[in-house]
Amino acid sequence: MGLPEHRGYDYKGPYMVSPDQRFVAASIAASGPSTPGPTKVVIVDARAKKIISKVGSNDNRYIDGLAWSRDSSWIAVLKHSSRYGRGPIDLIGGAFGHPVPYITYYLEVVDLGGKVFASTKLVSDLRASWGEVVWVD
Repeated sequence: MGLPEHRGYDYKGPYMVSPDQRFVAASIAASGPSTPGPTKVVIVDARAKKIISKVGSNDNRYIDGLAWSRDSSWIAVLKHSSRYGRGPIDLIGGAFGHPVPYITYYLEVVDLGGKVFASTKLVSDLRASWGEVVWVD
C-alpha cells in the first residue's frame, strides 16, 4: 500500500481503504517501544501517497476500529479506554496475574479534513471486551 512516512509516529493498525479506493484511514501511535496503542488516525490520499488530515488526541483512548461511509466522505472511529477494578474479585485476579480490564467505548465521526462531526460515549465498564465498528447506511 505504501503509506507515507509520518515523522515521530508509527502505523499500528487498524487500516481501512475507502470504498472508492481513493483514501486510506490508518491509526498511528507515537514512535517508540513503550507506546501502548494508537490514539490518532491519519487519512491518506492513496494516489498521491500524502497525508491529508490527522485526527486524535492524547486522551488515552485507543483506536479499535475504523469504518468508511459508502460515499467515502466520512469515517467512523471506534475508541476505548480501560481501567482495572478495585473490588475483591478484581484484586484477587490481579494478585494472580490476571487483572480484568473494564472497557469504555467511544465513537467519533470524522470528515476527510479531520474535523470531528460527532462524538459520543457508547457504553461504560464492560468487563474484558473488544469492539468493532461497521458503517450501515
